Amino acid sequence: MREMNIAILSDTYHPQINGVVTSILTFAETFRKLGHQVLIMGPKIQGAEETHDVWRLRSVVFPFQPEYRLIWPVTRKVKAFGERNIDIIHAQTPFSVGLLGQYLGRKYRIPVIHTYHTLFSEYMHYVPIIPTNLADKAVSTVSRLFCNRCQTIVVPSALIKDKLMEYGVKKTIKILPTGIALDTIQAIQTPADFKSRLGFEDTHRVLIFVGRLGLEKNVQFLIKSFAMIHHKLPDTRLLIIGDGPEKENMKTTASQLGIG
Repeated sequence: MREMNIAILSDTYHPQINGVVTSILTFAETFRKLGHQVLIMGPKIQGAEETHDVWRLRSVVFPFQPEYRLIWPVTRKVKAFGERNIDIIHAQTPFSVGLLGQYLGRKYRIPVIHTYHTLFSEYMHYVPIIPTNLADKAVSTVSRLFCNRCQTIVVPSALIKDKLMEYGVKKTIKILPTGIALDTIQAIQTPADFKSRLGFEDTHRVLIFVGRLGLEKNVQFLIKSFAMIHHKLPDTRLLIIGDGPEKENMKTTASQLGIG
């Protein structure tokens, strides 16, 4: 395989922490280990550094969810982009910077692939001004139009592939889950060691959730269900690992249920 120049475009990137950023970092590191060059185009965030291989584009805060940003797709970097001799554009979103990616693909005759990370219909509670039926139709239409203008679509699961086919996406869809960088995980010898390090008793039965603490993850349901379990099995513990906009609400719920 010859060395390629790959451009990854995303509305979210380090120092933000979420599944899309993890995927970008994982794939970019792997591409580089294979000898490829990677240019990442992400949002300009206060304190975030711009380098030769990470371009920061002007962005605005998403009105209903301050932790998210949307890149302004008009940039003077378009000319400089043409000088990078990019072989393939990898868009991580069908929205603002994804549209910029498709424009650059047409302008410089570069193939565009797209990783469709998220079932956006599950996130429409972040846009409360749009009725649910209209939101679902908008997601379906935007997804279909954007994906059908790409060369290939990558998805992390069969569930998302099925949903895109339901939307009317005709392009080839490849299932490629994000890998796990095992060398970053500190080895824990035994479950007892794990429990001890976190202050649990060896007799505790520990249930674990790892993920973003947002409404779409339904962790509130998990907490309420666990309260019922804990009532019958007092030696159980629920360990929630993550962060997000619902964190404080989840703490309140747990406290109200007596399992804080």
